[in-house]
Amino acid sequence: MISLATARERWSSFLGCFVAVALGVAVVAMSGLVLLSDGTKVPQRLAGAPVLVQSPAGTQTGGVFVENPPWAPQRAEELRRKLAELPGVAEAVADRSFYAQAAGTEQRGGERQGHPWSAAALAAYDLSEGRPPATAGEIVLDRSLGFAPGEPVTVLTARGPQRFSVSGTMNGPGYYVTDRRASELAGGVRTIGLLLEPGTDATRAVAAARRVVGGDGTVLAGASRDALAPKQDEMTRWIGGQVLTAMALLSAFVTVFIVSSTFAFAVAQRRREFGLLRTIGATPRQLKRLVHGEALAVGAVAAAAGALLGVVLAPTMTGLLIDAG
Repeated sequence: MISLATARERWSSFLGCFVAVALGVAVVAMSGLVLLSDGTKVPQRLAGAPVLVQSPAGTQTGGVFVENPPWAPQRAEELRRKLAELPGVAEAVADRSFYAQAAGTEQRGGERQGHPWSAAALAAYDLSEGRPPATAGEIVLDRSLGFAPGEPVTVLTARGPQRFSVSGTMNGPGYYVTDRRASELAGGVRTIGLLLEPGTDATRAVAAARRVVGGDGTVLAGASRDALAPKQDEMTRWIGGQVLTAMALLSAFVTVFIVSSTFAFAVAQRRREFGLLRTIGATPRQLKRLVHGEALAVGAVAAAAGALLGVVLAPTMTGLLIDAG
């Protein structure tokens, strides 16, 4: 018979293995879910356009993430005009993006961008309050920043702080000024969005746009439009992916080490018990089957519990990574 003390030692070892496996699988599952569920997405400010044309990529050195250079002003206008004349295209809108951030606010990635008001037609959101900018001193911005129509705001740009009056707010990120003011603050056109007439086949529009653009740009549609996500966001996601991968690998290594050590210690403690079993006729194969069966049972139950725990913790981990930038 097994003594009470021996039974307690056995259950203590089983519990230690259970906790180690459950926590290890939870970290691996949580990291894997965050890695698989997240990815570069079509920017909200461009998601309303089914077809987008991106300027050609420049030369990258040292693995640095850099934005595509803009077209020459004359070429950008020529492309926009030709694309607007294509069958089924209701409007071709040039997006002149520039750095912008409201003073005293914390923002990340693509949120630090200003655009001409005409480019608001490409967005997947609309005005929530107020009206579009009508003069060079007016601006429409994200309502989550806490500004209301009529309030003054200082916006940091590459040309220094600019004073604006809020004419309206939107349900999405970005800063929108008049087209003329945007042309003064922006470095050029990197994106042209195509708005299609109702019933137009997007596939045909893409083919026609590619014939117009040729090798002077890339025509994107559907999920491929995520190529227009800010390069800084891509770098941030890459760094986050490396952190999560390292967490998963380290957790798997530690889990295997702890479980193997715990089971080895448990087997060593049960030498007397195994000796008694051998005395009454148990074979070495039966003893191995007993130990392997116990390990399999504890591992299966702990892995299932850890997977469920990882699913529960994944949203929390995602929130922490977002808060950390």
